[in-house]
Amino acid sequence: MSILNKSSITGAGLALTILGTGGTAHAIVVYDESVNALVEPFDFTGVAFLETGSSFCSGSLLTGGLHILTAAHCFMNQNGQFDLNVVGQTRAIFNLSNESLFTNQPIFEAIAVSDFFIFPGFDLRFSIEGDLAILKLSKPASSRIDQYDIYRKTDEIAQNFTIVGYGDTGIGSEGFDPELFDGRKRFGQNQFDAFIDVFQGASQLPEEYFPKNTTSQLLFDFDNGNPENDAFGVHFGIHDLGLGNQEVSPGPGDSGGPSFLLDDEGNKLIAGITSFGFSDVWDTDEDRIIDIPLFPDNPITDVVIEGVANASFGEFAGVTRVSTYASFIDDVVAGKVRPTASVPEPSSILGTFILGTWGASTLLRRKNKQ
Repeated sequence: MSILNKSSITGAGLALTILGTGGTAHAIVVYDESVNALVEPFDFTGVAFLETGSSFCSGSLLTGGLHILTAAHCFMNQNGQFDLNVVGQTRAIFNLSNESLFTNQPIFEAIAVSDFFIFPGFDLRFSIEGDLAILKLSKPASSRIDQYDIYRKTDEIAQNFTIVGYGDTGIGSEGFDPELFDGRKRFGQNQFDAFIDVFQGASQLPEEYFPKNTTSQLLFDFDNGNPENDAFGVHFGIHDLGLGNQEVSPGPGDSGGPSFLLDDEGNKLIAGITSFGFSDVWDTDEDRIIDIPLFPDNPITDVVIEGVANASFGEFAGVTRVSTYASFIDDVVAGKVRPTASVPEPSSILGTFILGTWGASTLLRRKNKQ
């Protein structure tokens, strides 16, 4: 279910794959071919396809209709710092009918982004902590677009959530397949298993990967019902065999997309922002000649051993924990925070229209997915 190009943070031979086109997370990968994970027309309308001029990510419209919550890594250059080239080139596309952006005629709204708010201190060269960004739109989205509040409680662990994104898709036994990308929203479920701090001292994961706030990232695995592929069960004794064919995992292009929990009234609240994925096997060099287990004393759970994450069964994925950053999000929406960057002059705003001969196929194919 991803739309992104794979980029990775590499240290001590380990790659954490960020899920965006050119970024960290992949598209939504489903259990098997029998699963239809496509979002129904005019559902999850507030989940946006983000086009930066060179790559794609996902995001979600916050309450008020003027701000998009997404991942910071979607707007970083290859040096891991904010890419000024995205300023004036980024827009949010709300695919209402969820038709393919390549061959069909989706109904959508596209709105230019005017301001970028990157969480202070985020630097992809050193860490993926604080992988959060807020985009201010140049005009409010229409009333047809859903708006979402954020999850503010701290009881996320062991809860089932719904994840949505525009990224690459595929099946769990093989991982994501970039050739299947069609720019459509997909969704599915998983369960928050643990914080990233469980890896400290229990794995070969280098210390530089751990955030200073070790509860600021929510992690989960991709289960197929087999105990030998239950990554958190095998490596940490946190046993859960998954949600059957409803279980999914994010992939490239899904970066920045939401993980929803429901409140008591059934309202969708954003609890996580898709950020990264990784395998329990990693490679020691760029040629991927030698694969090393992340947990040398345990069996490998990943069903597709490639040395990098491909969203196959037995892998881990992580999201930025929104409740950790609630005050920053509130302050940005309230206008209390200066933007990291702004578009110097008003840019054109595309209204709602039918995408026919507009050339979407050519446009999309020259982009990268994050």
